[in-house]
Amino acid sequence: MINKIFEKSLTKIFSLADFERKENSVQYKDFHLLKVNRLLDYIGNPHKNQNFIHVAGSKGKGSTSKIISACLVENKIKTGLFISPSIHRFTERISINGRNILEKEFVSLVEDLWPYVLKINNEKDLGSITVFEFLTVMSFEYFKRKKTKLNVIEVGLGGRFDSTNVISPMISVITPISLDHIRVLGKTISKIAYQKAGIIKKETPIVISKQNVDAKKVIISEADKKNSKIYESNKEIEIIEKIDEGLRGVKLKLLNKILKQNHQTQLSLLGEHQIENLKTAVTVLSIIKKLGVEIDLDTSCKKIKNIKWPARNHLVSKNPYIFVDGAHNDHSAELLSKSINDLFPKLEDLIIIFGCNIGHEPKDIIEKFKNYSPKIIVTQSRHPKSLDNKTMKNLLVNSKIKIMEYAENTNSALIKAKKLAKSNDLILATGSLFIAAEVVEIEEKIQPEIYNI
Repeated sequence: MINKIFEKSLTKIFSLADFERKENSVQYKDFHLLKVNRLLDYIGNPHKNQNFIHVAGSKGKGSTSKIISACLVENKIKTGLFISPSIHRFTERISINGRNILEKEFVSLVEDLWPYVLKINNEKDLGSITVFEFLTVMSFEYFKRKKTKLNVIEVGLGGRFDSTNVISPMISVITPISLDHIRVLGKTISKIAYQKAGIIKKETPIVISKQNVDAKKVIISEADKKNSKIYESNKEIEIIEKIDEGLRGVKLKLLNKILKQNHQTQLSLLGEHQIENLKTAVTVLSIIKKLGVEIDLDTSCKKIKNIKWPARNHLVSKNPYIFVDGAHNDHSAELLSKSINDLFPKLEDLIIIFGCNIGHEPKDIIEKFKNYSPKIIVTQSRHPKSLDNKTMKNLLVNSKIKIMEYAENTNSALIKAKKLAKSNDLILATGSLFIAAEVVEIEEKIQPEIYNI
């Protein structure tokens, strides 16, 4: 049961405009950095004189941020991590050295910062502070109080006008860009890349994962304007040996061209795309080392096998096989489809528990699995922006894949899926992180954090 004092703090926060949870509370065209800069100024600019790594992208930015931060911690560097969204606990969004902010610390920060939120909201000239703006500022203040040495900051949405884009990072990072939040960021890869590339800062190294041609062109143009050197992780880190261990992950030998040395590592995060995320993270760590931060890359690489990232290519159960991933666009669904093919070679039937949130394109996602002729159960998570079954029916009416049935919630969908599953079948929960997370909670008996808000 959620702590009542903590819930009161969450009630305050959720009273703010919230793009993540409320569809029409704030329009992206109204996003700017003036509000968050003013709030930071009022509380003493806690983000100044802190060291940051800034990570944007459509897919893989969370995993990449997690690998970078875990490796920094392994080198005894006090490391802050700011991510979104949370999976099981709201406090997951702000952590230090892998430990989530305590509820009492969270409550204290909300109380300390809230008067300044009210001040800006009452001034009315810039509009109201949003939930994400507040959490961003809150994380900076927390990291300052705890005297972290380095902080990994994941962009919320886009990049150029994202509230995290007030920092002056040591390195900017852009993971693969694909069609994502097209109603918000634009309907082409180039337009989306322009928003993501907004995190590039003057004369600051920029690390990019393997990119679509159009996206790369935009990134290079923005980097040229800022006189920022680009490091392409796919070129800087080469895989010279690979041993696939199936559901246990993959053993790798890396050639690090930046440091001119080899590394042995094992990656437990599943999926070929996680190897690309690993390359990006190792590129970032190598540049940081060259900038003077004391890092032993060999030690880091040996410990990477311990990194877990729930609800992303996550094997939850083997009886029956239940696999979850928060694939929420066509690109991530295509990668997930490939992962299934690689990881489950004896697969007979694929049973999909599917649901997604407003702002995503369910038809584009679900059609990436058509080659499996899956049995699909459509449902909705408890997230406020989850598409309801009626809306999903309308959106999927022209889909080339037949929907087997609609379930009222994730638990009901999982019960139906288990009744269908035979020994060589796979139950896949996907379409959003929230569907994936709820299946993990059910199977691993994690008490859900449900807000009466």
